[in-house]
Amino acid sequence: LILRRSDHVELREVPAGDFALLSAIAQSRRMETAVEEALRFDLSFDLTAALNRLVQIGALTGWNLPRPV
Repeated sequence: LILRRSDHVELREVPAGDFALLSAIAQSRRMETAVEEALRFDLSFDLTAALNRLVQIGALTGWNLPRPV
């Protein structure tokens, strides 16, 4: 995973499931679909742990919930 910071670029190794989750989110896929993608790469994927890791390294900084129709 490549993270661009204000003053430098970081290269981070993340679990395959985490990367698949981020990739799906970046493509505006629903969370359910993103988790399914992650599980394809890691059958023991843990969403709570992945979100915690990604927030801690600054790879996931915010999100929005769709408004009910």
